[in-house]
Amino acid sequence: MKMLFITPQPPENYGGGGMVINGHLRALESLLGNKNIIYIGPQSNTVDLSKYYKIWITEKAGLINKVAAAIFQNTFTGTEIYLLRHQKELSSFLEEADFVWVETTKLGTILQLIKSRFSLPIYCFSHNDEIAYYMQSEPHIYKIFKKAIFNSEKLTAEYADIILFGSEISLKTFQKKFKVSSAKLNILNMFTHIPRQELNSTTNNNYIKGVAFSGSFKYLHNMRSLLKIINIWRENNFDYMLVIIGSGFLSKRTNLLTLKNIAIVNQPVDEINILKFLPIYVNPVVSYGGILIKNLVALSAGNIVIGFKDTFRGYLEGSYFIPANDLREMFEIANKLLSEEGFVKSTRQKAVKYFNESHSLEYGISEIAKIIRI
Repeated sequence: MKMLFITPQPPENYGGGGMVINGHLRALESLLGNKNIIYIGPQSNTVDLSKYYKIWITEKAGLINKVAAAIFQNTFTGTEIYLLRHQKELSSFLEEADFVWVETTKLGTILQLIKSRFSLPIYCFSHNDEIAYYMQSEPHIYKIFKKAIFNSEKLTAEYADIILFGSEISLKTFQKKFKVSSAKLNILNMFTHIPRQELNSTTNNNYIKGVAFSGSFKYLHNMRSLLKIINIWRENNFDYMLVIIGSGFLSKRTNLLTLKNIAIVNQPVDEINILKFLPIYVNPVVSYGGILIKNLVALSAGNIVIGFKDTFRGYLEGSYFIPANDLREMFEIANKLLSEEGFVKSTRQKAVKYFNESHSLEYGISEIAKIIRI
């Protein structure tokens, strides 16, 4: 059984959305075999795509196409624009496929095109409430493509056979917005390429007295949170380490190097192997568009996550999630926890257990097998 996998964003080993796409691709590869996968999407910086049966790397949309998309409000992603310009080639790939897997609800016109020519089943995974996401994280795109974003999700609601959501709240929001039948909606917890983890006693007994925060800081919601963290850190004299892991941020702008007890780690790195030696993860990011993957990575490393109530949307409540009222309180809670060794060690093990059962790659393989009925 061959699958056509279409994504507007490449699979990657780091970065929230790219990690989720990587997880889906690896789970499907585990079920189907790499020679039964046709990949269409952008080139990856960290994942070898050459192992698949066929790959078609989409190109970025040129300025003229972007202007046309902004005027007509029918498309807004580069992959969508590219595929609409190469419909004949797309059809040749579809002729070999038994079903189609589409990442995000941002490719509605492509789903419409596929269904107009083929009767292939289409599975689509919703990463975000896209309107809410772009309003929060990329407002400049939202202002230009507001109508196109809405129309794309509307077409996805109409033409996808099964739409998968990372949480019940995301599913209900989409269903209410587009009046979709419950029969075509399903839950698939967020997971990435990260397999089941183990926090051995040596690591758990020898953690560093410190906290971590990570993200892709080219996105506004992450950068805003980083700047707030730096301000709190500058105003206080915490005697533990703050480790910042990320990409897309400028040390000069944030003056990180002038602050005491801060370590900066630039992506790409093996983030989990760093986080395993830190017991606590602070996350002041509140996402109104989707589920924060940074929590998932932290849990896999056995981190206790301190954040706001809406930081934890899409995850089951547990002692490994500790809510705070403001950012200063997050660091005060962290300071207190770092002296409670017994609680920290036992809670870290609970975090890993929850990750393994509900968000690991193995979880994803098992659930997708049920969804596509293999």
